[in-house]
Amino acid sequence: MQEGIKIKSIDINFVISIFYLAIILLIDIFIITQKLNLLEKLLSSLRIYLPDFKIERACSIPTASS
Repeated sequence: MQEGIKIKSIDINFVISIFYLAIILLIDIFIITQKLNLLEKLLSSLRIYLPDFKIERACSIPTASS
């Protein structure tokens, strides 16, 4: 009788640990996704400013014809 109860408690602890690990994994995926979205926004804003800067620099360089 005691052995059967012990096996059930081991099974319950195993299932609880699996759910715990799954929840931690979901939280980690959420955090990584948020960081990637932030990085994507930062890179997209840099793509807007960098071409403008290059065009400005190219126009401000004096040429021999002017």
